[in-house]
Amino acid sequence: MVDPRNGKQVMLGHHGTVEAIEAYRRWVLDFCKAAKVEPVAASSNPKTVGGIMAAWLDSCHTLYRRADGRLTGEYGVCRSAVKAFLDYADRDPASMSGADMIAVRDRLSAKGLSRKTIHEYLGRFLRAMDWAGKRKWIPLETVLGLQHYERLRIGQAKASRIVEPIPPLHLLRIYQGLPARWRPVMAWHLFTGQRVETALAVRVDDLDRKRNPWVYRPTQHKGVWRGHKLEILVGPRARLVLEKILKKKQEGYLFEGRSMLKARRYKGPRQHAGYRDAMEVVCRKLGLPAYTPRQIRHSAATWLRSHGIDEGIVGAILGHGAGTALKTGSHTITGRYAA
Repeated sequence: MVDPRNGKQVMLGHHGTVEAIEAYRRWVLDFCKAAKVEPVAASSNPKTVGGIMAAWLDSCHTLYRRADGRLTGEYGVCRSAVKAFLDYADRDPASMSGADMIAVRDRLSAKGLSRKTIHEYLGRFLRAMDWAGKRKWIPLETVLGLQHYERLRIGQAKASRIVEPIPPLHLLRIYQGLPARWRPVMAWHLFTGQRVETALAVRVDDLDRKRNPWVYRPTQHKGVWRGHKLEILVGPRARLVLEKILKKKQEGYLFEGRSMLKARRYKGPRQHAGYRDAMEVVCRKLGLPAYTPRQIRHSAATWLRSHGIDEGIVGAILGHGAGTALKTGSHTITGRYAA
C-alpha cells in the first residue's frame, strides 16, 4: 500500500495473514494519531435509519470477533446489509414499512443477487431494527410492520450456488498430490467433516483425549457469538492422523502456520488461503476442476449418506444438531450438505 503522507510504499506482509492485518491496524492507528482524527461516536438515540444502522454496526464490530480478535464473516454480512439500505439512510425509522422491504428486495434481485443472499441482507436489517426497538429508539409497531413483507419464492431470484462434493477418486488424487505438510490437514478435515476454520485451528489443549472417541472442542467456531458450544467427535481415522502429530507436539496449534517475515516467528494456525492455494495448485497440475477446501465438508456428508448413515446422525457429526429438525426451505441443512 502507499502511505498518503509521504507517497512511499508500505509493506505490511503477506495479504490475508494475521500479521498483515495486525500491521495494518497499527498503521491506521498511527495515521489517525498523526492526523488527529477522532472516531465518530454513534448517537445515543439516532433519529434516522442511517444512524440506527451505524450504531448497530458499531455494536457488531465488537460482538462478532474470533478468539484471536479477528472479525468473523458475520460482520461482513452485516456490513453488506447496511449498504443495501443506504438509500433510506435519511429516513425517519417510524416511516419504514413492509413496502420498503419489498422495494429493497426487488432491487437486489434485479442486481442478480441470489435469493438466499437477499433474505440474509433483509434479515440483518430486521435484526438491526429489532435491536433499536429494544432500546426504545423506534416504536415496536414499526418493527412488527417491517417483519410482514412477502419473501421471494423459488424462481423469483437467482438460485443459490450449490456446493458440490468432490468425487472420491478426485479426493484421493488431490491428497496424493498435496505437499506433505498439507496431507494431514486434508485427512483430518475429511475424516471429521468439520468446517475449514475449526479444522485448521485445532490445538492440543482443545482435545479431550480421556474420552472414547476423542472430542475436539474448538475455542472459535461459527456459533460462538451466540453462546453455543461445539463438540467434534474424533473417530479412529482422524485420531490416527493426530496421534502422529501429537508425538512431536505437546502444546500450541497442531497445524502451525509459517511467517512470511524471517525476523518473526508466527505462532498462529495455518490460514485458509494457504490451504486453498495448495489445493488449487494440485488441481491445476492434475487437470481437475478448481476444487476448494469448502467442498471437503460436503464430500464427507455425501459419503456418509451414500453409505446408509441416517441423516440425523450425519447432522450430529457435522454439528447440525438433530439433522432433520433444522429446516432450510424445503430441505434440511444436513440434506443440503449431502445433496
